[in-house]
Amino acid sequence: MKTIMKKTISEIFNSFSRTLRLLMILCVVLNYAVESLSRRSPAAALRFVVVRPYLFLLGCLILFVTLCLSFFFPRRAFGVALIGGLWLVGGIVNFFVTGYRTTPFSAMDLLKLGSVVGVTTVYFSIWQLVLMGLGILTALGGLVFLFLRSRKYPVLRNLPKAMAALLAGGILAAAMLLLGNGYGVIWQDMSELVKAYDENGFVYCFSASVVNRGVGSPEEYSDAVVRKIAGRIGQRQTPLPETHTPNFVFVQLESFFDVNYLENVTCSQDPVPNFRKLREQGISGLLTVPVVGAGTVNTEFEVLTGMSLDYFGPGEYPFKTVLQEKTCESVAHDLRRLGYTAQFIHNNDGDFYDRDVVYAQLGFDRYTSLEYMSDVTYNVCGTWPRDEILTSYILGAMTATEQQDLIMAVTVQSHGKYPPNEIPAAYEYPIDVAFEDATHEGGVSGIDGLTYYVNEISQVDQFIGDLYDAICAFPEDTVLILYGDHLPSLSITDDDLSVGNTMQTEYVVVSNFGLETQTDSFGELYAYQLYSLVLEQCGIQEGILTKLHQNCRRDPSYQQWLNALEYDMLGTESYNSLKRLFGQEASWPPTEMKFGLEEIKIVSTNYRNGKLYVHGKNFTQASRICVEDKIYKDTVYCGDKLLTLDLSEEEMEEIHTLTVGQVTSAGKLLSSTKAITVS
Repeated sequence: MKTIMKKTISEIFNSFSRTLRLLMILCVVLNYAVESLSRRSPAAALRFVVVRPYLFLLGCLILFVTLCLSFFFPRRAFGVALIGGLWLVGGIVNFFVTGYRTTPFSAMDLLKLGSVVGVTTVYFSIWQLVLMGLGILTALGGLVFLFLRSRKYPVLRNLPKAMAALLAGGILAAAMLLLGNGYGVIWQDMSELVKAYDENGFVYCFSASVVNRGVGSPEEYSDAVVRKIAGRIGQRQTPLPETHTPNFVFVQLESFFDVNYLENVTCSQDPVPNFRKLREQGISGLLTVPVVGAGTVNTEFEVLTGMSLDYFGPGEYPFKTVLQEKTCESVAHDLRRLGYTAQFIHNNDGDFYDRDVVYAQLGFDRYTSLEYMSDVTYNVCGTWPRDEILTSYILGAMTATEQQDLIMAVTVQSHGKYPPNEIPAAYEYPIDVAFEDATHEGGVSGIDGLTYYVNEISQVDQFIGDLYDAICAFPEDTVLILYGDHLPSLSITDDDLSVGNTMQTEYVVVSNFGLETQTDSFGELYAYQLYSLVLEQCGIQEGILTKLHQNCRRDPSYQQWLNALEYDMLGTESYNSLKRLFGQEASWPPTEMKFGLEEIKIVSTNYRNGKLYVHGKNFTQASRICVEDKIYKDTVYCGDKLLTLDLSEEEMEEIHTLTVGQVTSAGKLLSSTKAITVS
C-alpha cells in the first residue's frame, strides 16, 4: 500500500513539474508574442530581448505568476488559455491603439470603454468591426469548447504545490523588481509612457498601471512638511502687477500644432497663418503636455488644476478615477472666489470622459456640450463637428453674465483618425501637402493622413482668427489663451520636428487690452503652470497651487512641494493638513452645474392623428421626449420649437406627464426640463 502511495505521489509530483516546465516555456513564447505585437515587429521584439534581457525575464516572471492562477482552476488548460489569452488580447489591443494614437494601452484605458464605444466607427470601418466581432466570437467559442473538453484536475490535491509555485514566482518577481529599481535597470519615469513601454516592455508597464494608481506618496510628507511649504508659498520675491480681473478664455485645441515645424514636409500654403500671427504679437512658447497622440482630458486636468500627472499612476486618467468622488483646487474654484462665473464649452458628447460629472467637481457653474448646440456643421467626412460654432457660444457665455467669466473651451474638429474611414470621392483638398524627399518620409505617417490633418487644422486656424477678431471687438477686457492638447497621432518623432519634441505643443496668450506687453516671465512651460502664470500677469494670486507656481517655480524643492500638495489634496490624506492650515481656502465644494446657455422649455403639447406634438423653445437635435424613466429615442426633431413622436392612442392613454431631456449619443440623460401635464 505504501509503495502504491509513494508511486502515486511521485507521479503527481512529476506531472506537476512537467506542467511547470511547460508553463515557463509558454511564458517565454507568450511574452515574445506580446512584445512583437506591441512593437509591431518580431525583429523589434528580438532586439528588446537582446538589449533588455533583464526586463524580458521580468515580464516572463510576471506572466508566470498570473498563469500560476490556472492551478486553482479545476480545468487547468482552460485557465491557462483564459489568462494567457487575456495577455495576448492586451498585446493585440496595444497593436491597434498605438496604430491610431501614440500613447500605449494601459489598465486605465479599461475605464474609458464606455466613452470610446461611440467613436469606434471613426477608427474602424464596418467590415473591420465585423471581423473583430467574428474574432471575438471565435475566441469565446474556443474557450467554451476547451472548458467542456479539457481534463479536470483535483485542485485540493495540488493546492500546496500550486501555492508554492505562486509564492516562489511572486518572491522572485519582487526581488527582480527591487534589484532592477535599485540598480537603475528599470526605466523609472512612467510619466513618459511611450518611452517606458519601449524600455520596460508591455507586461511590466501594463502591470504597473494596474497596481499603481492615484497620487503617489512623496518621500517626506507630514503636517510639518506641509506647514513649511505653506510658509514658503506665501513669500513672494517680486511685487505682483496691479490687480486686473478680465475675462479669461482658455481654448484647448485638439491635436493642434504648427505643421511648419515638420522637417521634410511642404504645404502649398501656410495652414496656420492666424496662429503664427498671434504667436508673434502675444505671449507664446512651448508647452510640455502629459500625453502624445491622445489623452485630451489629461492635458485639461493639468491646465485646470495646476497638478502634474507625473505623480499619478502610469497612464492614469484622474477624470475617470479620483475626480469621480473627490474635489481639488482648480482655476475655476480659485476665480469663483473672486466673483467669476466658470463655464465649460465643448462641441462633443457631454458625457465623454465623464465630463458631465467631473466639471462640477472642478468648480464649473455651467457646461455647454454638443447636446445643447444648434446649427452644428461637420467636417468633410462627417465624423467631428466643426470648431467654428464655438465662437458664438464663447461670446454668448460671456454676454449672458454680468460678472467676469472664466471660459474653458475644448475643440474637436481636428481629432483623429487621419484620414477617417470615409472621405467623399470627389473631394479636393484646398492645401496640397508633399514630402520634400519623396523616398524618405521620416517618422511621419503617409501622405493621405498628413494631408487630411493639415487641411483640418487650416479650418481650425480660421476659427482661431475669427475668435480673436470677435474678442477684440468684445466690450469687456478679455484674455485669450490658446494651446494644443497634444501632437496628432501621425507617428511623428523628435527627429521630424525642427522645434520642440513630441511631448510639446505651443501656447499663445493675447488680449484685447494690451496684456501682451506686461510680461517677460514666460517661455517654455509645463501645462500645469499655464493658468497660474496667466493669472500672475493680471496680479491675481488666488489659490494654494497658484501661489506655489507663481512664487516657487524656480526653487530647488519646487517639484517635491508640488508632489506633497497634490498628495494632500487627492491622496489618502484627503487634504487634512491643508484644511488645518488654510481653512476655507482649502475647501473646494462641487457646484450644482447647469447645462447649456439657454434654458430648454416645454410650452405645450397636443396629440392628433397618431402623433404627439411637443412645443417649446431651444430644442436641439439631442432633445428627446421622456416619460418617467423612459427615453423615446425615436423622437423627431423639427426645429428648436417642436418635437414629434409617433404614438398609438393606447400608448398615449398611459402618459400623464412628460419632460424633454438632452441625451448623448451613448444614451445618457444629461438634463431634463420641468415636467408638463399632457393635454
